[in-house]
Amino acid sequence: MDINNKGDLTLKAEDYLFALPEGEEEAVKIGLEYWFDSGNFTNFSDGLVNAAVSSGYNGKPDDRPAVCQYILHIADKAGIPLEKEKRNIQNWLNEKNPPSRNQAGRDTVFRICFALNMNLPTVKSFFRKVYWERPFNFRDISECVYYYCFQHGYSYVHAKEILKKVELEQKGKSSEEFTRMIPEKINAFLSEEEDDKLVQYLAQHYEGKYEAYGTGYMVMPVFDGHTYENVTDASPLDTYKTVRTLTEVIRKYHDAGYLHLDIKPSNIFIYPETREMILLFDFDSVTPKEQIRTAKLLSYSQNWAASEQLISSYHHKICEATDLFAIGEILFYRIMGRHSEINERRPFSIYSFPENIRKRDRIKLTEIFRHTLCANVRRRWQTAQELLEKLDDLVAEQELVSTHLVPIEPFIGRERELDEIARRLKSNRILILSGIGGIGKTELAKHYADSHHKDYYDVIVSATFDGSWLSLIVNDSIIKITHFERFPQESPEEYFFRKISKLRELCSARVLFLLDNVDTSVFEDKESGFWKEIISLDCHFLITSRATDWEYPVLEVMPLHEEDDLLKLFKIVIINALKAMMLNLWIDFL
Repeated sequence: MDINNKGDLTLKAEDYLFALPEGEEEAVKIGLEYWFDSGNFTNFSDGLVNAAVSSGYNGKPDDRPAVCQYILHIADKAGIPLEKEKRNIQNWLNEKNPPSRNQAGRDTVFRICFALNMNLPTVKSFFRKVYWERPFNFRDISECVYYYCFQHGYSYVHAKEILKKVELEQKGKSSEEFTRMIPEKINAFLSEEEDDKLVQYLAQHYEGKYEAYGTGYMVMPVFDGHTYENVTDASPLDTYKTVRTLTEVIRKYHDAGYLHLDIKPSNIFIYPETREMILLFDFDSVTPKEQIRTAKLLSYSQNWAASEQLISSYHHKICEATDLFAIGEILFYRIMGRHSEINERRPFSIYSFPENIRKRDRIKLTEIFRHTLCANVRRRWQTAQELLEKLDDLVAEQELVSTHLVPIEPFIGRERELDEIARRLKSNRILILSGIGGIGKTELAKHYADSHHKDYYDVIVSATFDGSWLSLIVNDSIIKITHFERFPQESPEEYFFRKISKLRELCSARVLFLLDNVDTSVFEDKESGFWKEIISLDCHFLITSRATDWEYPVLEVMPLHEEDDLLKLFKIVIINALKAMMLNLWIDFL
């Protein structure tokens, strides 16, 4: 049964409704009607394109890279920082995944709304029908200010100016419930001349900093994510990016006149969307540089601390390079899977790297370790900027980027097929999943990739075959290599072969290409030559197709037969439909 097929669902709906207690049947019917009314829901990709068109985009709606460029362009003109979200926006437009529902995701969506010059009713509609989220959380001071600015047509820059004033004026008090009373208060401020009144009101009710019994307290929001010690890097590039972002944060500490002195994975919070933004917390170790020599007690964690922190007679040597040691130790631990040893903390130490670290990366990592882990403080780099420049070189290396599509949930059954795919790909580079249309080949392949990527693959590239191998490979939004793009005068064929040559360098047994909807009838003439170049890449291929006449191993995907799996799947669909209905009714009520 296809959970996205209304016909399949309604075939079973009546049987299930009869099993419901009296009174719930009508609620489920209403929920199903609401669920299947296309006017109530829009996927984020189409909704964002429609919003761009409404704001003035006059290009082709299907040209998603152009839509992304338009959004970034108007955001830049309006002084709205969105460039770092380029990759996320591209993924959203290509229907790879929607924005997350955490605070970082919500703030990005609000910035997009500002860039597209939406008014308050349009923002509310966009959140409810496109983002599927409650529009404004009035317990969040930033969203209170956004509400005020959308209401009066003020810019994002104006919103940030207000927030800066609130930070200066806030008095650490907290009283009123930030629910319906807050928007009523905000609505009373009718013009830009009343900004100061808004600032004073929000500052007085800002839930953040408190003092009691001689101790300062800070209330921090709950984020969707994990501390770095509980996060597994999908590839070395993820590690490089995270450490680079950490170094940038520490550079700002140093520029402001502070040393952190207790940098460790448990103090680093990782957002699921990106490694280009982290949250560094636990501030009790932070010390002004000028107080290092007079401080009686300095906080540190032994496994991540430099020698000048561990030996009290060396405390006078503590400086910016002390923080760089901790960063180097974190990088070493993530790459090697262990802490560095004494003989690896010398100016000319030699390191034995894991197999997944490329040779050209090993040279750069060796230089970084020698200049961050060195026991002699004077032999380390003295500024975070020096380390940043070397990390930039690592991050800038050309990498094949994962474009793995998240499978639709719920995924029920198919355990036998998943085990069989894993077994066959251990002894074969190429496996074909064959079956009739709608049988679930694509979701099975996506679920295999999603559940096995940490064990078997560093990179997963997902692509839907559109009838041309040439166009698929030259499309940089599908097959993306960092810092690698088509030259202005380069023909598609020339770029195809240059890109294939680069893929030969980057591909390995730790790379999986998931190619969807491939038809063997197109392997003729020139396309046949392109296909041979692709399939010769030294990586794994999992291919879905309706055809069975392949020269490679074929696994036929059959319909679900287990009654328990079918019943479980159907019940989940009905329950999700009911939840969606109740959520939207509650949002509309609010």
